Amino acid sequence: MRQRSTSRFFASALWFTALFGCETEAPPTGPCALYSQNDELLAACVTRNVVEVKDLATADTMCASLSKVGADACRTRWVSEASKNLSFQGGDLLQMCAGVADCSFIVLESRVAATYEEQVQRCSYWAGEFAADCVGHAAQRLLNSAPTDDVLRAAALGPHGERIAGMIPGYLKCSGRTACPDLGPQTAVCEASLAHLPPDAGCCCTSGPLGKLNSARTVNPTQPNAPDGSNTPAQ
Repeated sequence: MRQRSTSRFFASALWFTALFGCETEAPPTGPCALYSQNDELLAACVTRNVVEVKDLATADTMCASLSKVGADACRTRWVSEASKNLSFQGGDLLQMCAGVADCSFIVLESRVAATYEEQVQRCSYWAGEFAADCVGHAAQRLLNSAPTDDVLRAAALGPHGERIAGMIPGYLKCSGRTACPDLGPQTAVCEASLAHLPPDAGCCCTSGPLGKLNSARTVNPTQPNAPDGSNTPAQ
């Protein structure tokens, strides 16, 4: 088991200062210092308490002081709370995630890009193992907006086009339509999916034609916004 007494003490000191507003150096009796010789317990303590820290830089330092697994969980927990505060820019939150897919997915769902194409780009770049879920959510949001056939065709011919082509039959059913629009090479995918759509398939319209979003990793999106706080693609 790796020993990181110096960094652990620093993380505990930062946490103690952030929580109690001390101006002087915190003693080694901060909330998590008790576990400074145990990676697992230290990570659990810091991860549990990091949400009380409102400053991104301090939270980043605290999480970075942990072992890889602990740091990932710490970052994800802090970002899951911080993403509810729209004063944090999406780009800063993504940097805080440090490539952790679960964490990045939370940011992408809470700072939805202005267009479907931009969101798909971000999903592909940032969401890692959750890219498919991220794209699926983007597709559902697009279909919930009652898009024109031209918009559907453009989406079907773009990145992950097969995914949205396979989802379009559900939108068609909710719209009272019985045939796929012209989707170019993806028309066959739509038609195959439509043919396998159960005749009695329900249509949940709680939040649009396709209803609620579902995936292996689901979060609640807030207002649309690009990950960097603007309408330009995140780099």
